[in-house]
Amino acid sequence: MRPSILILFCFTLVDLNSQELIANGGFEDYNICTEYDAPCAPEAWFRLPPTEINVKLKKVPRVYEGKYAELVVVENEKNPVVFRVFLYTQLLCPLVHGQEYTLSFFFNPVSVKKYQLDMLLTEKELISDLVNPLAFSATREITDKDEIKRNRKSNWRQIEVSFTAQGGERFLTFGNFSKEATFLEGRTKANNHQGDLVFLLDNVSLTANDPAYSSCPEMAETRRRLYATNHRHTYKKGVEKDIEVAEVIIPPLPTTGEVKDTNTVITPPSIAFEIPGVAFDFDLHQLKSEYLPALDSFALVIRKMGWDQIKVFGHTDNIGEADYNLSLSAKRAGAVKQYLEKKLGGREVLILAEGKGECCPKVNNDSEENRARNRRVEIIPQNQ
Repeated sequence: MRPSILILFCFTLVDLNSQELIANGGFEDYNICTEYDAPCAPEAWFRLPPTEINVKLKKVPRVYEGKYAELVVVENEKNPVVFRVFLYTQLLCPLVHGQEYTLSFFFNPVSVKKYQLDMLLTEKELISDLVNPLAFSATREITDKDEIKRNRKSNWRQIEVSFTAQGGERFLTFGNFSKEATFLEGRTKANNHQGDLVFLLDNVSLTANDPAYSSCPEMAETRRRLYATNHRHTYKKGVEKDIEVAEVIIPPLPTTGEVKDTNTVITPPSIAFEIPGVAFDFDLHQLKSEYLPALDSFALVIRKMGWDQIKVFGHTDNIGEADYNLSLSAKRAGAVKQYLEKKLGGREVLILAEGKGECCPKVNNDSEENRARNRRVEIIPQNQ
């Protein structure tokens, strides 16, 4: 009889897990993002915009339980409305029309006495630089009336909200969706020098209230895709749709080989950042606006790594006059240099720009696809 009881118990566990529609709700699984080659955000969750948040919280437990919790920047004192940071995930299954669901999580408004946190359910993903979150109205405003438990010593409280689905909702976003500046009662100063006012979240759960609810067939695939999404600091990249963007590669690569002709393949020197040719309009050297946030992310890397010198090299394919290609590549490298210098302000780092023209292809210039790979700007950090 004992084996039969054990088998029944295992099936019960699987059924209970199938009710949970949030992946990594406790934020304990942490992603190694490709841009930094370092932990930067919890698996299955994404920040909007995709940025790092560094805050100091005095006398406030940063987690409810475990090692990690997450942050939402509900307002910025220096730039109200503009510099908020939202947190979102894709649900493992779309919500079913008319079905009752319960959202629960643990929440810490830090030192704020009176608070409001918004949650938004949408069919489509709010991808950075494509959608303004403030174009939406919150699905539900969460206040202290939704608390079912509070620890007055730690200030963590449990929130529980039940609602009826419209049907088709696939993304859950936390943040402040007010179109007006939010002034928080009880808060006297920001959590960092940038002016961020943050709330803490932990142990997020979303389940159907109907015990007969059956999970969708794509649940496992959705979870796999969420965990496989490792870019966290580039714009116009969502969970389901990727486009070509600049890529950060921190580990050093082998040194440059000898160049004999314009079709010789060389190994680039210690590339830290590469901007594809499509970041520029054809025959122009001005950077497209959608690629500027990727450079913003690399500026964060520069500050973190403390490099003394940055070299910026522009490259072209072998189509056209060599002298013209050399000039265009120099202008593109110069545009990147100017943007980084502006972004870094008065930081003591020397940035040098140089056009390489068609001298140094990554791959043979024998197809349009390969020529597109050779049209690029490389940013190489060095310590003197």
